[in-house]
Amino acid sequence: MEPEIQWLFLLIVFVQLYIVAAVTDSRDATALASLKDAWKNLPPNWSGSDPCGDHWVGLNCTNSRVTSITLANMGLEGQVFIGIPSLTELQTL
Repeated sequence: MEPEIQWLFLLIVFVQLYIVAAVTDSRDATALASLKDAWKNLPPNWSGSDPCGDHWVGLNCTNSRVTSITLANMGLEGQVFIGIPSLTELQTL
């Protein structure tokens, strides 16, 4: 195999690994989408579909799972329990 092709192959593999590692668990992403739809005055960077990969303000993630939500004094409005029960790895709220 040509050296250029080998480098291209390695680059593709690393990019795919990075993408997989950055994606929030689909159950957590769905739960957070529900919260996002139900709440008002969200932090400005709560956009996109990958809360852990996009480093949403107030969220901490471990192994692509949401483990902490800390949003005190941000002026949020809405129901708290929409979506929260689905965050099975959540330790701090």
